[in-house]
Amino acid sequence: MPPVKTLGKISKYVNSIPIPRLSFEEVFKIEEGEERPKLQVTKLVELSDEELQTTLYHYGAGKAFLESELSDIESKTALVEDIFNDLFSTTSYEIVERREQAGLKKLTREELKGAVLTESIDLERYKEQLREGRSRQILIEGELKSYSSLYNSISRVITLRTFDKKEYNR
Repeated sequence: MPPVKTLGKISKYVNSIPIPRLSFEEVFKIEEGEERPKLQVTKLVELSDEELQTTLYHYGAGKAFLESELSDIESKTALVEDIFNDLFSTTSYEIVERREQAGLKKLTREELKGAVLTESIDLERYKEQLREGRSRQILIEGELKSYSSLYNSISRVITLRTFDKKEYNR
C-alpha cells in the first residue's frame, strides 16, 4: 500500500476515535497570513492570581497541542522509515544479486548504500521525508520541553501561593 493511502487510512482511524478532538483556535488565535502568535514569558511572581491562572491555561493548552503534534509527526516518520527500510533492503538485494550473476566484486557497505540510493528515486524521496520528519520532531520536542518547563514553573508558583494562603487562614 502506498504511503499516502496508509496515511489516509491512519487519519481516518484517528478521526473515528470516540472522544472530542482538541481545538486550540479559541486559545491561540491566528489570522491567515499572520505570524505565529507569541506567548510572552513574564515574571511569574509578579502576576495576579487570575493572570497566573490564564498563563497556566495557555501553557497547558500549548503543551497539549505540541504533544498531539509530536505524536502525529512520530507516527508519520515511523511509517516513512519502515517503507524506506523495506525498499532499501529489496533494492540492496537486487543489486547484490545482479553483481553476483555478472561476476563483479562485492561492494563495501558504503558503496552498496550509495548504489542503492543512486538506483532508486523513491528512496531518495523517502530519505528526504525522513530528514524533514526528524527535523520537525526535534523542533517540536524542543518547544514541548519549553512549554512543559514553564507549565511546571507556573504550577509551582500556584502551589506556593495556595500553600501561603492556607497558612494565613489557620
